[in-house]
Amino acid sequence: MPEIDRPAFPPDVHLRVIPLEERHLHQVVELLQAISEFKPSPEEVEVAWRIRRENDFIKSYVVEDSLGNAIAFGVLLLEQKLRGGVLGHIEDIVVRED
Repeated sequence: MPEIDRPAFPPDVHLRVIPLEERHLHQVVELLQAISEFKPSPEEVEVAWRIRRENDFIKSYVVEDSLGNAIAFGVLLLEQKLRGGVLGHIEDIVVRED
C-alpha cells in the first residue's frame, strides 16, 4: 500500500461517524438528492424515520462535521441468512460535494 505524505484532512477538521439521528433527517434528504431526484414529503420522511428506528436490520449512519452537520450518509442493511449468519449490504452512500 503506498504511503501518504499528508493527512487526508487538515488538522482542524474533526469528523465522526455516528448513527443517524432525527435532527439529521432534513440534511440527509438533501444529501440524497445527489443520487435520486425523488424528494419525499415531510410526512413520508417521518414514516421512514419511524420504520428505521424500529427495525434492527437497517443501520443508517452519518458523518458529522465539528458543527454537527451531516456531510455524508450511508446505510447498512443486515440480512439474516436461512442457514444462519448475517450478511450486510451497503447502500445509499452519499457525500456532500463541498
